[in-house]
Amino acid sequence: MQGAPVRLRCEYLSDPLGIDTTRPRLAWWSGDARPAELQTAYQIIAASHPDLLAMDEGDLWDTGRVEGRNSAQIEYQGKPLIAGRRVWWKVRGYDSDGLPTPWSDPATFEVGLLAPADWAGRWISAGLAGSRLTTVPVPLLGRSFELKTEPQRARLYIAARGHFSARLNNEPLTAEQTTAGWVDWRRRAEYLTFDVTDLLTVGLNRLALLLADGWYAGDPGTGVRQQYGDRPELLVELRVRGKDGSEFRLSSDSGWRWRPSWILAADPSRGETVDGRQQPEDWMPGPTSEPGWYPVEQGARVVDETITLSAARTLPITAAPREMECVGWWPESGTALFDLGDPLIGRASLKLKEPDGGAFRVRYGLTLDEAGALIASGEDAHVAVDSESPAPCNATFSLQGFRYLEVTGDLYREDALSVDAVPVAVPMAAHAVLVADHPRLNQLFDRLTAHLRATRQGASFRGLGPRDRIGDVAAAGAETGALLLTLDSVPAVVDWVRDMLDAQFPEGLFPAVVPALPAEEGWNGEGAAGASETFIESLWHLYRHTGDRRLLRQAFPAAKQLLAGSLGRARDFIREDLDADPAYPADLAATAWFYRGARLAARIAGVLGNLTDLEDCEELAANIRNAFRRRFVTPDGRIIGDNAAVAALTLAFGLLDRSEQRLAREVLFGSVTTALNGSALERRALLETPWLLTVLGDQGRLDLAYRLLLETPFIGEPALGGTDMARLLRAGVAEWLFATLSGFAPSRDLSERHNAYRHLIIEPRPPLGLGYGEVTGEPPVRAVEAELSTQSGRFESSWRINEQSFEMQVLVPGNCSAELVLPDGTRHAVEAGAHEFSMAFGEAGDGIPILREVS
Repeated sequence: MQGAPVRLRCEYLSDPLGIDTTRPRLAWWSGDARPAELQTAYQIIAASHPDLLAMDEGDLWDTGRVEGRNSAQIEYQGKPLIAGRRVWWKVRGYDSDGLPTPWSDPATFEVGLLAPADWAGRWISAGLAGSRLTTVPVPLLGRSFELKTEPQRARLYIAARGHFSARLNNEPLTAEQTTAGWVDWRRRAEYLTFDVTDLLTVGLNRLALLLADGWYAGDPGTGVRQQYGDRPELLVELRVRGKDGSEFRLSSDSGWRWRPSWILAADPSRGETVDGRQQPEDWMPGPTSEPGWYPVEQGARVVDETITLSAARTLPITAAPREMECVGWWPESGTALFDLGDPLIGRASLKLKEPDGGAFRVRYGLTLDEAGALIASGEDAHVAVDSESPAPCNATFSLQGFRYLEVTGDLYREDALSVDAVPVAVPMAAHAVLVADHPRLNQLFDRLTAHLRATRQGASFRGLGPRDRIGDVAAAGAETGALLLTLDSVPAVVDWVRDMLDAQFPEGLFPAVVPALPAEEGWNGEGAAGASETFIESLWHLYRHTGDRRLLRQAFPAAKQLLAGSLGRARDFIREDLDADPAYPADLAATAWFYRGARLAARIAGVLGNLTDLEDCEELAANIRNAFRRRFVTPDGRIIGDNAAVAALTLAFGLLDRSEQRLAREVLFGSVTTALNGSALERRALLETPWLLTVLGDQGRLDLAYRLLLETPFIGEPALGGTDMARLLRAGVAEWLFATLSGFAPSRDLSERHNAYRHLIIEPRPPLGLGYGEVTGEPPVRAVEAELSTQSGRFESSWRINEQSFEMQVLVPGNCSAELVLPDGTRHAVEAGAHEFSMAFGEAGDGIPILREVS
């Protein structure tokens, strides 16, 4: 039976509210589960009202029947869209017989405020400002207003330089605490769009917002406070259309008032102090004309500024609380220690059971010392918590990386307090699921994915520690491939590319930290080797995952500018390394990344059809490669440095000739063998070497890669922290583990019918043979189940090894195809649907099967 298209997306988002483009791209999954079925054509209709869409009337756009299998990157080409326009749309396909499928369920998107003139108000702030060292109470800003008619449609647009939490008529605007992202506010600010139609009433309405320093005026994680401004600011635009056709608008202006709140101090890095005695149930118990409310200070209009105001797409929100276990209790000091088991970024939520309330200090930490005491990395304070209140006491704006929590104060018994950890992160669903019959590998993959999710906040943090919560370019770029593979993260990566474009220096290079830190000269220079070039790597990853040519066209000039800047810093095509990694000889890694950037830029130019740029980038890459070999390769073919890191990097980037590759392989294989016969610390250090596992597999020593992974006992242990996760991610462990066990790999064909996972290579590489797990005593992997959600559909695979055969099942989604490669090299072309394969073994030694004719 035919299936209707499913999973409709606009600009990679589900039913987005407030997008800042009038030509959004649409996408969907086929939804037709019949074997070998494909889409031969499609039709999209878009309407200005859901009733019109239900009658199959596309008053905004009707494509008619469009021939082709494409189901992504379909640009809206209907009637011109204006600010605030909401569009309802649906799609149907045509199957291989040319028959139409049922229509999909309807989806929507809505255009936000597109131009500075759409904002009538001014930036407003309270008359409170801290200093470079100290903070002030968080102000509560409010405005009362009256509506004369019942609203038919109402949108509230809020931009903040800082962090905010808002209520309308004392109802939260979102189920979660709202927070703002981190951008370079010297160039950009972000706004959120809220549908507040159901929260408004005829008569008096009240809007209230807590406005904290955030990264704008608070501590960004390193250095001083107030790096972008001395106090947070707010911009508000409310647009209401009444059922009688009337229009009502409210903006941030001199009619707003403010007063100090019950949050005595709030800083994203230094913590938060809350006085529960002052916290009211109603944020605005009376009109703002009452005593205690003060006039706001007004700033510039948007039309008078040079900054860009854009719609926020990937803001972090609070997720479901996770209960923490009490693992320590010291009654003499009223101290309890709680453990979550895994580290995260977020804040604590306290629920007091004692009848008299109390005051508490909450200290966060990632680790314990040898005596079991907390090594604190952050702190909150909750003063006079009222136990009679049914609501828990939460920090609102504090952001901490922690696994452990120490609570000290008026605790009279061990179970007087329940504590939850509240994760804060950009919501990103899992795209890659991997389950093997090896618990440590499952735990490792899950923790790598959790680290990626946790560290994508308003910036791409490099870690969880108090000084690691900055947008490290090298870490963010190196992790882009794993991020796009494992999580629904395309909007987050697109935002990161935009932030990089904002930060690019005139000469083409990028700072070490993005968003930039104005007051930190040490972070405003160029980053470590390859940091800038990860911008080009990220563009290529995005294209391979999405087929997004529009983004390539927009960002390719910046990529060329980067190469020009790198060439200007080079001497005879050898790139200078200002912050050399001790694992590599001086300038080697920087030059290798320079070459890789030129090669990827050439591929991008080829995709875009820019033949002149293609020739220029190819010529540059050839010159860099020749210079690299003259400088770093000896006459007898050895690489200067002669260690595993150098061998892995040069082999992965294709910098060596055939004879030199043989010598590099000998160095690499020898280093791994030595580490396998050495200590766990040696194996751990080697496993954190970038590109190592990938190169071992590509060079025919998959056995060494598996042994290194399986015989490093620390993997998956609870003591493994965020820093270890970041190093493993930079080494490509997550991508290698998933690709090797699941077999999923994108097609090497860049045509539209194959790129962006329209066609998948499925080539699992099971650990067949003897000798795995000798140190840990664990058996090798014998069974794997995997899923991969792509832009075109969800692929599934599973395989199992028994004493007689290798059994494989795959599921290819509608409108897609795949090539299955069994371990003996047998290839099978498969279309959409479920497929099963079996391959018999030859003689088995010691109970572990060995494939016939497989070396």
